[in-house]
Amino acid sequence: MRLVVCCFKGGVGRTTLSLNLAAAFAGQSRVLVNDRDPQCGSVAWSAMSDGETPFTVSRASSPGFDLEIQDLPPSAPVKDQLPDADLYLVPTLLDGGSFVVYLRTIETLRRQGKPFLPVANRVNVKRAEHRRRLEDPSLAGAIVIPERAALASYYELGETVFSMRGAGVDKAREDILRVGQAIQKRLANPARGHA
Repeated sequence: MRLVVCCFKGGVGRTTLSLNLAAAFAGQSRVLVNDRDPQCGSVAWSAMSDGETPFTVSRASSPGFDLEIQDLPPSAPVKDQLPDADLYLVPTLLDGGSFVVYLRTIETLRRQGKPFLPVANRVNVKRAEHRRRLEDPSLAGAIVIPERAALASYYELGETVFSMRGAGVDKAREDILRVGQAIQKRLANPARGHA
């Protein structure tokens, strides 16, 4: 199975989502994170990790894995050529700039008939802008991940929320597990189109 994590905007949480989902699925499957971003965020994380990780991180695809998660770069692909996937995860922040690029990303996926699942990331429901955007039809069925310090702090430690301990980690872990459950549900019912 292949998941592609894509949004044509940087800084929306593609690498965070890729690494934490890999950790979530690693208990049941052999997982590869294929880091296709020239910034190599997943590879850099792997280098910071203290020892062996529960999944493999590489710059290329490799046979022998049950699940490949591709972490794409933050740009539109040349001639809209997206890699094949069973499902595309599209994380977005809810600020104006990120949301406009999210809309372009899902339009490309729709035009190509690609199944996708939106993920509203770092959501703060105290902000009117975030509440308003969550009601946008393009986010129908989106998984909402609240803004959490645990998701922001794991990276520099070479950890995921599944290997960390401390305040707030349980909630962050639950958020990632909800995304994993939504993925499994979508793959069990692929005829649903998006979200």
